[in-house]
Parts: sequence; C-alpha cells; structure tokens
Amino acid sequence: MALTALLSPTKFFARTKARLGKANWEFWIGNFFIVFSTVLGVYLAAHAALETAIQFESVRADRDSYYIRASLRNELNYNINVYEEIINNYRKGGARYNKNSQWSNHPEYLVWDSLKSSPALLTTPPEILAGVTSFYKYSELVIEKLNKRGPSNDTIYIANKFDERINEFKKTTMVLLDKNLTTLKQELIENEIELQ
Repeated sequence: MALTALLSPTKFFARTKARLGKANWEFWIGNFFIVFSTVLGVYLAAHAALETAIQFESVRADRDSYYIRASLRNELNYNINVYEEIINNYRKGGARYNKNSQWSNHPEYLVWDSLKSSPALLTTPPEILAGVTSFYKYSELVIEKLNKRGPSNDTIYIANKFDERINEFKKTTMVLLDKNLTTLKQELIENEIELQ
C-alpha cells in the first residue's frame, strides 16, 4: 500500500498536504523563488566582484610594468652616455687621455638588477630582455678590458667596435622598448590610469 501511495501522485500530494497541515502551496513556491533568487544574486555578485578584482590586478601589473620599463629605459640611456664618454676619451687618446677622469662616471645597473627579481620581468617582451642582457654582458666585458689599459691601437679598436654595438642596440632593442612603452602607456590611459 505504501508503494501505491508513492507511485500515485494524487495520493502523494494528499499525504504531503496532510503532513504539512494547512500549508499553502503558494507560500512554498514563493519561498522557493526567494531562495533561488538569493542564491543567484549572491553568485552574480561574487562573479562580478571576481571580474573586477582580476581587471584591477591586471591594470596594476601593467602600471608597475610601465614604470619599471620606463626606469630601465632611463638607466640604459644613462649608461649609453657613460659608455660613449668612455669611447670618446679613448678616441682622443695620447696626451689628452686622463685615466682619473675616464672613470668619473660609472654605469648603473640598479633597475636592471631589480628587474631580475620583479614580477614585471615575466611580462617584459623576450626580445627586449634578450637585447638588454646581451648588451650588458658585452658592455661589462668591454669596460673590463678598457679599464685595465690606456689608449692603444687595440683598445681604440675595441672602443670603436663598442660604439658600433651601441648604435645597433639603439636601433633595435631601444626602439622595441620605446614602442612597448608607448603601447603600454596607451592601454593605461584607456583604462583611466594616471601616469606620472
């Protein structure tokens, strides 16, 4: 008899109604929609908050990347000026060469060293990283060689080759870095982020 009561919808509803007393089906349906809409509302609000948080984090990361790349560009410009000063001093050579004034300005690598441990390193295009790495390695070798001796035919030759390398670096990696900074700055402006 219990099985027939379960299989018969009319008897099932009659028994359920009897158990619930004078329950109003409208009340239960209304509560069902209230619970459903509450759950749906919480889900949609959480989803919107998550999207906003992800977008905020992305824009913040882009802003930080912009600043560190702009600082790297400034450091590269400073170092290139120092290298060119050293090259010119070697080209003058002879009696006008002064070893003490030769090394009055030293290259700085603070930003480059900081970038190595920064999350912005992973967002920097690989062509830029490879170009800067190669340029700095080459520069360190040249500076080490030039630091040991004064002007001579071989050091002037090294200085001239270094000057060619600097010019090539300006035309390739520095142009890529400038384009990347321009693009990144435009994206940040579109997201209404003020840059200093």
